[in-house]
Amino acid sequence: MVDVLVVALMLMIMTVGLGLGATLTVADFKLALKQPKAVGVGWLCQFGIMPLIAFSYAKMFGVDDRFAIGMVLTGSAPGGTTSNLMSYWVKGNVALSITMSAASLTCALFMMPLLILIYIESSFTSKEDLEIPYVNIVGTLLLLIVPTFLGMGIKARNDVWAKRLEKVGSVLGAVFLVAALVIGLVQNSDLLDQPFSTWFMAVSLQIFGCFFGYVIATLVGMNRPDARTISLETGVQNSTLIIAMIGISFQDDTQLRDDVWLFPLMYSLCYVVNSIWITLFMRHVLAPRDPPLPGKGVDDDNIKVDPERGITLSRLSTGNLQRYGDKNADKDADEDDSRRHGDDSASKYLSSTTLVSPTVATPSITASKPTVAVKLEPVTLE
Repeated sequence: MVDVLVVALMLMIMTVGLGLGATLTVADFKLALKQPKAVGVGWLCQFGIMPLIAFSYAKMFGVDDRFAIGMVLTGSAPGGTTSNLMSYWVKGNVALSITMSAASLTCALFMMPLLILIYIESSFTSKEDLEIPYVNIVGTLLLLIVPTFLGMGIKARNDVWAKRLEKVGSVLGAVFLVAALVIGLVQNSDLLDQPFSTWFMAVSLQIFGCFFGYVIATLVGMNRPDARTISLETGVQNSTLIIAMIGISFQDDTQLRDDVWLFPLMYSLCYVVNSIWITLFMRHVLAPRDPPLPGKGVDDDNIKVDPERGITLSRLSTGNLQRYGDKNADKDADEDDSRRHGDDSASKYLSSTTLVSPTVATPSITASKPTVAVKLEPVTLE
């Protein structure tokens, strides 16, 4: 007899994979080769820090083996797809986020079995003589990875269909997660009655993952937007994949499946709340403290106000104009230099009754290259 739940899980994970692939391009993978340090740090945090935290929790609090298996599986999962959107909200590096998501998903095909062997097989299967169904676990990952590459192919050929797949995959993933939480609460009526230590682990796994991801990225010299991106990629786990993986892998023993499901369900409940306040904290506390990056156009710090001469552009700002392709940037810089150094023509010009005051217009961004317009307006001296 065909298990309806297993079929539904397979169809769901394949559709989510198509939707994920519809957001990726070959260029995203090529970008990983151009940013080996950032991707390497993210990979280390994703598959090094998170599984270690989950394993340490299981040992420190002495949890049940089945609960521990679900916790370590959650800690060993690749990054969740919502991290890309969260990176945008916190003014992180969205391109790096997408690249890391693609890299972690691909690496999960061999990293998850390895982490299961290291952390789960060595500690949490002997008491009950549990067998980890590696074939089902790898098969679940392939159900996500293969459609992901298929979605990339669709995006390369038809962007309209790719956008439709992206929306369907996102909506279905969200609906499935809500349905899984509802079913989990019904089947595990004592879920909310779990002890404080259990909820502490579920609440803090994402928090500590984000914290250590940010600290490590900062220590190795990543800029702040990249550090926030790596932080989110570390802490946000693909709990939807883990819930589906457990449902498919332990389909022959529903009690075992429900027990292993317990931590991923609790993590998913906490994930919603954690993601909201972490995003707000990064956006409104960390992001405003970012130092200005070079080559980002004219900002207020590069505009100097002289009460006698009006507004002048500093050398840095004209340099930024040059980076962004303004054809008159060199001319403006030369004129600014001549005025500061007492050029004869400039002196005659300044002795007249009018001054030329540069006014920075609103930057206009096109599909190809952003440009900054500088308009010269006469100002009459009183």
